Amino acid sequence: MKIFSLLSVPLFLLLGIFACSEGDVSFDTDDAEVVTVKAYMMQLGDSAGTRLKADTLFPSDSLVLIAQIEPSRSIRITQFYWQIDSTSQHSEFSYRTNVSTPGLHQAKFILLDRFEDTLQDSVSFWIAPEPVLDTSAWIPKNGTSSIPTSKALSFAWKSTVENPLAITHYPFLLKCGSDTLVDTVLTSTEFIYTRGFPALTRCSWSVSANDNFGRTSPTNIHAAFFTENDTDEDLGAAFANISTPYSSLLDSLRLTLFDAQGNPLETEDFSVDWSDPVVTLSKLPAADYRLFLSHAKYSDFTSDTIDFTVHTGKVSNLGTIALTDTISPQIFCDFCTEDSLDWNDTLRFAVEENGIPLQSSVFRITFDGATLSDWDLEKDSLFIYTRHLQKSFAWHPLLFTLSDRSGNYTAKHFYVEPGKSCVKTLDEASIFADSSVSIPIQNLCPNLTPKRYFWDIDNDGSWDGETPAAGLDSVSKTFSGSLFHVYQNPIHVYILYESGAQYEATFTLYVDGVSG
Repeated sequence: MKIFSLLSVPLFLLLGIFACSEGDVSFDTDDAEVVTVKAYMMQLGDSAGTRLKADTLFPSDSLVLIAQIEPSRSIRITQFYWQIDSTSQHSEFSYRTNVSTPGLHQAKFILLDRFEDTLQDSVSFWIAPEPVLDTSAWIPKNGTSSIPTSKALSFAWKSTVENPLAITHYPFLLKCGSDTLVDTVLTSTEFIYTRGFPALTRCSWSVSANDNFGRTSPTNIHAAFFTENDTDEDLGAAFANISTPYSSLLDSLRLTLFDAQGNPLETEDFSVDWSDPVVTLSKLPAADYRLFLSHAKYSDFTSDTIDFTVHTGKVSNLGTIALTDTISPQIFCDFCTEDSLDWNDTLRFAVEENGIPLQSSVFRITFDGATLSDWDLEKDSLFIYTRHLQKSFAWHPLLFTLSDRSGNYTAKHFYVEPGKSCVKTLDEASIFADSSVSIPIQNLCPNLTPKRYFWDIDNDGSWDGETPAAGLDSVSKTFSGSLFHVYQNPIHVYILYESGAQYEATFTLYVDGVSG
């Protein structure tokens, strides 16, 4: 396109020109300028001077489209835009985009000037497709049985998408039981194995795809087949898929096989192959069996007992055996009397969990109804620190709640003795058998009103003395030394309050000269 310069023509001449007819107008072509539009592209991250007309890209690459107008953009433009594959329009001179659809694409830059002349240029780019395996068509099919042990076996598959500009590679793996027969990389979609297979064995094969552009197929092929019984013995096989909530549990599984009468069988009598997540039992005499799975390290994880039958020359599919943990964690107290324990600076409890080890985050501990944070979990021991807790005259309820990794829930209640006592008596006393002792009882809780006082001097749980409170906060009772028959005597005193609450205190009385 040419643009004529009229700026140097005097105004009166211009008026004369426009007053004339078209046939009288003439222009000097030497005053015309040639305007060109050029389209280029580059990848985001390329050097600033990169200018390409064609390229091969990945769907993840960012593409920068660049329009160059010469001699400059100062010409009067009515419209301009980038158009990709004759669809979307983007009114920018430099446009960044991403095209993920594989195949050949064209991007045009189109410019319309004030004279409605159209200028355009284009670039082409190829979006390399990733190889995609067809997961619906392959041989031998998953679950094929009675594969001959001494004949060649063909494996074949196909791709639904391939990059014609790249070489596609197919990593191929063939295993029988835990033995690897083939581990190679192919450039074709077929493979023939000729070296034979073990009898009555579950064999698995898998194939994936990648190309030299570094693209990998999002789908893989995994299949298994079973070989025939090539002996005259009445043997069969069985296999099962193993389901666990965590893949790490597949590492240390333990299998126990029983006969129909429940007698455990030695594993030396048959063959066991573990190929995560499948277990295969082969060379089993035709009979009825029972199977049980457990975990060698985490004994809480077990399976149901599976009953099955093995038929001569056949492979029995036992389906999926789930390994689950249904046992709740336990909390024990070695220093408790039933569910109560003495107040100490540190309270220690034992935690038993035979599943995956517990984490501190699963514990919630409350003391006197408030959440407790001053505690530590060390392996199977739980330590509670009471240094910041307020002592009171009442028993302190202590509650543990926790769940293991399998969701099994435990709630355990304990009661910590009062840090303070409402009842005061002697700390310790010594008498002779021919003397007597006065045992006081004093109420230390001003907000509680005593109703009756009790003494138990022979540790049998029954009262050896009692008296009504009669409004008194302290009383005393005298006992003869002849009532005691052993040297060391635990003495219990109690106060029963009007509210129904009952508290006690204990001390030891030593009696010299007793005959018992």
